Amino acid sequence: MTAPPLPTLLVSQAETNEKILAQIDRGLAITETLEAALSGFGFAQDTVFVKVWMEQEKWANFTLDLLSHLFVDLPIGREFGSWEVPYSALDQTGPDSY
Repeated sequence: MTAPPLPTLLVSQAETNEKILAQIDRGLAITETLEAALSGFGFAQDTVFVKVWMEQEKWANFTLDLLSHLFVDLPIGREFGSWEVPYSALDQTGPDSY
């Protein structure tokens, strides 16, 4: 069986790598904010969860937009999937349930 073709880039591979790595770093920063809130070190957890939810939504939307500007076709965007991340530790589904 042959491997599927690689996606076609709209910009250079170096620029694509740089932008994707920067976006990953932004996502990790959002995760770190949530981890700090879960540890309970001086954070009002409800406020942090709502802020993180909103930041994560912006991050995911920007990521989909970024992918659409880096690749000719967007199967990678479909693989990226939904921005919605359940708050399973709290049995919550988003800021509206707070």
